[in-house]
Amino acid sequence: FCFNRPSALYAITVPSATSAESPILLRLTLGVESASSPRFSPAGDSLVYLCHQNSVTSGAHNSTAELHSLPWGPSFSSMSAMLDAGEIAHRVVVSTVQAPDTGGAFPGLYCGRLLDRPWMNGGRKLLLQSTWGSSEAVVCVDMQTGCVDRVSPPCASPSDWGSWSLLSVGGCEEGPVAVAAASAPNRPPTMFTASTLDFNWTEMSVAAPEPFDSKVEAALARMTHRIVQVDPKV
Repeated sequence: FCFNRPSALYAITVPSATSAESPILLRLTLGVESASSPRFSPAGDSLVYLCHQNSVTSGAHNSTAELHSLPWGPSFSSMSAMLDAGEIAHRVVVSTVQAPDTGGAFPGLYCGRLLDRPWMNGGRKLLLQSTWGSSEAVVCVDMQTGCVDRVSPPCASPSDWGSWSLLSVGGCEEGPVAVAAASAPNRPPTMFTASTLDFNWTEMSVAAPEPFDSKVEAALARMTHRIVQVDPKV
């Protein structure tokens, strides 16, 4: 699947096996040419999804995306009536970023899929993974204000991790936590956990399934990496 192809979200009724009724298909994203990765809020009163409208209109394979939200009615019939009456407004939570304010500022969403359960704080915030410059980052979206914060450390020096991959968001006895894997050209992927209250990432003690050959370990130890900032002339 390529993001420059049009897509839409649909709701469908599923009659029982003994029912004579036919399924009813309802398009939810009227007026939107791209919609994917839908996720219900914890309360079930809204549906969020990724919109790659910029890819569809420009033909670019992975243009900057947007995060949209639409209200969800109590039943299929109510949703159908609200759509017919034009009462469902798609809210743009995170809009297109044409150009970041500075070299390290938020560059826009470059995300292909949301986690199955990406929510924090009862649905007030959402975690996702997005390309940020030349690396992948874990970001937190405030669903009310649309504010986006990078919650994984940036790669500021050769000793830092390069990219972060968000794996899960959940809860435990100590409170809500996020699980991610970090890697770099000279460092194999390593799992980390962090409380979603402060995002102080802690390395997990996970035994490697098989140790690297000593030559590989030595080669990795000799490697260094850094991200070069390039300011293109437009």
